[in-house]
Amino acid sequence: MTPPSTSSPSTISLLIFFTFLSTLLSYYLALTSFLSSFYHRFSSPKTFSTAALQLALKNAPSYAHWEATAYALDAALGNDRWRNAPESSLYDHNLIAARKAHLAAARLSGRPNDLATALRAGLLRNIGSIAAPALYTRAHAGTKLLIEAYIAEVIRGLEHLNARPIPKAQDVPLAANSMLASSQLKRDFFRNTRQAFGRTALVLRGGSIFGLVHIGVARSLLLHGLLPKIVAGAGASALAAAFLCAVPDVDLLSTIDSVASVKSNYNSAFPYSGQMVAFAHQVCTMLGQTTFEEAHARSGRALNIALAPSTHAVPRLLNYLSAPTVTVASAVAASLGPSGPLATPDSPPHLYCKDHAGNITEYAALFLPKDAPKPTYTRASLTEDDDNDSWSVPSRSRDSPYTRMTELFNVNNLLVSIAPPHFTLPGTADPHRRSRPRNVSSSSTTLAFPNKYSIVPPRVVRAARIICLHRLRAVARVAGMSPGLRAALFPDPAPPDSRAGGCTGLALTIAADAPGEHGLVAAVINAFDPRKEEKAKETIKVGEKAVWPELQIIWARCAIEFVLDDLYAMACKK
Repeated sequence: MTPPSTSSPSTISLLIFFTFLSTLLSYYLALTSFLSSFYHRFSSPKTFSTAALQLALKNAPSYAHWEATAYALDAALGNDRWRNAPESSLYDHNLIAARKAHLAAARLSGRPNDLATALRAGLLRNIGSIAAPALYTRAHAGTKLLIEAYIAEVIRGLEHLNARPIPKAQDVPLAANSMLASSQLKRDFFRNTRQAFGRTALVLRGGSIFGLVHIGVARSLLLHGLLPKIVAGAGASALAAAFLCAVPDVDLLSTIDSVASVKSNYNSAFPYSGQMVAFAHQVCTMLGQTTFEEAHARSGRALNIALAPSTHAVPRLLNYLSAPTVTVASAVAASLGPSGPLATPDSPPHLYCKDHAGNITEYAALFLPKDAPKPTYTRASLTEDDDNDSWSVPSRSRDSPYTRMTELFNVNNLLVSIAPPHFTLPGTADPHRRSRPRNVSSSSTTLAFPNKYSIVPPRVVRAARIICLHRLRAVARVAGMSPGLRAALFPDPAPPDSRAGGCTGLALTIAADAPGEHGLVAAVINAFDPRKEEKAKETIKVGEKAVWPELQIIWARCAIEFVLDDLYAMACKK
């Protein structure tokens, strides 16, 4: 039997050589294929144009530049086709189209009763889910054109009713059958319609370091006619809230510009930056002995400041309805607490009020016995509860300041401004992220890929974020962290919305980035570095730019309400 032949060393070497060569060739082909696809993908002029537009959008110096760039970017990404097509599973487009046609027909018919009835019958802020956030994260410059046209038609109908002359007294049949037969009936119509539609409140959160961001947010809203008439704040944000509600609209822009031009002459007092310490003293000087009632009469806005008193005898939410004679400056100092920039160890904060003769007296002396101890105040929160401290999960107690505000002012829509630094759970989707458009070539959507974490259900993300924040606050509380430091690291939890079982209908969060180009850590270090000159104008500009991507959804939710406010005010003057 012949033994099996063995391969010679030369044969084995040749086999290894050809194997190595084939492997190298396969890697070469794969690499050239990858480089070819990479070249064709990223060398497209359209892709470079979208990249340039994205950069221009981020660095836009004004809203006019931002808006023009947003329209160009939507055209490059194909989002304009999405806006033109009314169909979408995100809202009831058939209902909105039918409502728009019905309102237009009623307006053109010349029968004001039909138009008034049609408006009152379905005038809801979120009718057909037109206020759903997903409708405003696809395109940069707006949402479905059908939604914008519907809101514009509602506004035209309201203005048409306001401009319609009141029937003359001798025209008895026409006057008897008209819902707007007199000035009083017209006032009642606009008042009742506004009451049914609900009110919007601007809720300010955080701000011990970069509180002037709230001023920038308000400035941007004011320039676009979208600044709410109800403003709320607690702790450091009470400073910005008091500032906005102490100046009428005609003087607010110039007053904000004066704040931006003032240089800080105060040192930082952790956790308050020197910028905020200077702003606190400037606000108190501007307020003087102004009361809540006087501030409302001056600006037309309802200021709400939350307190955390040691006794139940003192209201936990101060405004022109619950405490009209209390001075705003003392309420701000009490909301900041004993560690605030307006308090000293020898002079803890106390509430003061103005009597009928204009004399300033202590507020607690009006209802507490003379031998009773004076109430003390700690840092307040809009969502705190008796059974939970200010860092707990948002309270739904009827005694919480937030719930009290929504009941007093019929609030069903919130604009929540969050000043940096604010904690976000790593891996959560960016609220400003625009999704990848459909029916568009991949070469034009290089910068519009969905976030890789978007596959996680939103409910799971929200639950994980709440649990993580709760654990961090618990650790900070057990470790004995001061309230001021906790306020800087973990801002107050957002008020509950309808999805969380709260009493409000809609809520939109405006979260500004830290000022500067080197990130949050560098911005915080610079804020407490006495050698660095803090620029209030830059911080205010950051707040302004944070509003620009959200203006369309704010307009969609608030435009009808603000038109009703203006028309009701005009009807009351007649």
